[in-house]
Amino acid sequence: MDHIELLEKRKDTIPKSYNNYDTCRNCEHVFIRTDYDDCPRYFCTREAPERPLCNSVGMRETIGNKHPDLSWDKQEILQHNNYKAWDEWSIPREVFAWGVCDNWKFEEKKQ
Repeated sequence: MDHIELLEKRKDTIPKSYNNYDTCRNCEHVFIRTDYDDCPRYFCTREAPERPLCNSVGMRETIGNKHPDLSWDKQEILQHNNYKAWDEWSIPREVFAWGVCDNWKFEEKKQ
């Protein structure tokens, strides 16, 4: 069955009352952190300072990815400092994918 046929079949299986709500998962203010061995995590960036690297290997946001020419010992020091910076930035901003607030704004998909 091809993709078009599957979409047509979906019309018969999903209730007509189904709604796709405007929540954090599709807000322009959200940053979604993903990694190979973890579920996506959502963070509100509205009025937030600049975001540090999120330490995601899958997103290539580690000190080693950004500074491959540094020695291991210098990378380790920077990584330790970056984990602290990430925690300070992310912990107060983590939201649920299905969260709702008055500042929701549609995220324009970049092509």
